[in-house]
Amino acid sequence: MAKKDNDSEFQKLVLKQLKELTENAKQTTQNVQSIKTDLKKEIDKTNQKIDNTKIELKKEIDNNKIELKKEIDKTNQKVDKLDKKIDNNKTELKKEIEKTNQKIDRTKIELKKEIDKTNQKVDKLDQKVDDGNAALHDRIDSYHLTIDLPPPPPPVQKLYKLMKNIVVVHIDTSWNQHKLEVLIKQIYQDFGHLKKKKVGYIQFRVEANMIEFVEKYLETIEFSKDYQCLIDLETDESKRI
Repeated sequence: MAKKDNDSEFQKLVLKQLKELTENAKQTTQNVQSIKTDLKKEIDKTNQKIDNTKIELKKEIDNNKIELKKEIDKTNQKVDKLDKKIDNNKTELKKEIEKTNQKIDRTKIELKKEIDKTNQKVDKLDQKVDDGNAALHDRIDSYHLTIDLPPPPPPVQKLYKLMKNIVVVHIDTSWNQHKLEVLIKQIYQDFGHLKKKKVGYIQFRVEANMIEFVEKYLETIEFSKDYQCLIDLETDESKRI
């Protein structure tokens, strides 16, 4: 009888423990489910935040794209205006160059006319001198003078050559300052018309080791203020001219 009671108590104890275990398991399941639910909510919130952030970022990127496009358009407009301005400047410069070339051409024509007039005047003057000399000789011959007159002085040797409107001077190592002074005096005496009208020019063909000497002398007397001049290196070929 006592054994039966003990078994009954044991069964009750086992049932009680099973019930407690069942309740604990049920509570644990509920807790786990609650945690899962809370975790899912947090995940959903996080995903929502991510989606919202993506949307905001996309809006910001789109806005930046719009602003950037506006800036690019403004820059392109500025570039177009600058290109147009450059083209206009090129056109104006081309017009100015054409005007300048036309002026140069007209000046060349006028200079040629002046040169031709000057040459004609010189030719007429030379002819008058020749005619005067011839008439004088005829008169002397007609008088049959028997008086012995001293011979006329030899003509002064010109230190230059005249080629149309270019005065050419060959300068070698035999030249010194005195000879150069004589040359300059001859140029000023014989070609005053070039000085006044700036027509033609003086070309100095100088041997290499005399160039510095000639340049310094011409610079000292300020020759270029009166005449257009050019200093070239004398060569074997230029000596023949």
